[in-house]
Amino acid sequence: MSTLRTIEEEITELQNIRNVLEIYESVSATYMRRTRGSIIKSRAFYESLRGTYDEVTHAYRYELAEIKNKTSIWQSIFWKKLINRVRRRTEAAVWLSANTGLYGDIIQKTFQAFLEHLSSTKCDVIIVGKRGKLLFEERMPHTRYIYQDLPDTVSRMEDLSPLLTLFSRYQRIRVFYGKFESFVSQFPISTMIGESEQPVSMSTKEEYAPHTAVRYLFEPSLEEISRFFETEIRVSLFQQITEESRLAKLAARMYQLDAATEGIGNKLTGIIFERHRLQHQLENKKQLEIVQSRMAMNI
Repeated sequence: MSTLRTIEEEITELQNIRNVLEIYESVSATYMRRTRGSIIKSRAFYESLRGTYDEVTHAYRYELAEIKNKTSIWQSIFWKKLINRVRRRTEAAVWLSANTGLYGDIIQKTFQAFLEHLSSTKCDVIIVGKRGKLLFEERMPHTRYIYQDLPDTVSRMEDLSPLLTLFSRYQRIRVFYGKFESFVSQFPISTMIGESEQPVSMSTKEEYAPHTAVRYLFEPSLEEISRFFETEIRVSLFQQITEESRLAKLAARMYQLDAATEGIGNKLTGIIFERHRLQHQLENKKQLEIVQSRMAMNI
């Protein structure tokens, strides 16, 4: 049976927990207010940038086919540099998870989409985040993967460099992450960074013509433009993805913290009511004892 002392201790503990949750919620809300507008507004720009990236990639492959058809110097240094990208590994699947908990169910939903992709596609596996590492080892203990760390807070270029270096080994990178829609809605999504899934073949240039919506004039050179898109544009696209992922996780955390705070508030209301009931019982007991003692003394 609860005593007044145990109830007071429980009230104090719940109030402390609620204060901590409110601090976490305040920090998440501050970051969201600072970044939500800019991230949502920049989506159209990065979608357009990704479209341009795809067009230039197709144009690059088209030009490679033309160069091969026009030259017989197969062992030239220039040609070796051009086909170096084609010889890379084909695809890697990347899951942006988290290092800590309290991110609601968006991590689990994204993980499920990631596993479904792995079950139907042969590719290398890259896990980002300590929590994702634990979940993946638990679900797929015999599957080889590459682990990379990334802070849950704002990422600097130094934090992204190891991942970007790793990405340079692949023609295509498919990134799985959570996307922010609203405070109560975040959903898993995957985005492809890199060349299209069209198989690489240099037999005839006509294979690439239908995919090239725009013909480009490469200045200063095809090689320089390709290098720029492989570095600067990929960096920009991946930075946007990490910010999208972080925004979705913070929104999920805020929603979970808000629900937890509300639950603690309801529990506190019930416990405080129980405290009042016990206080009334004790007061009634004291009054009854006083009355009984007076009756015994015939007062």
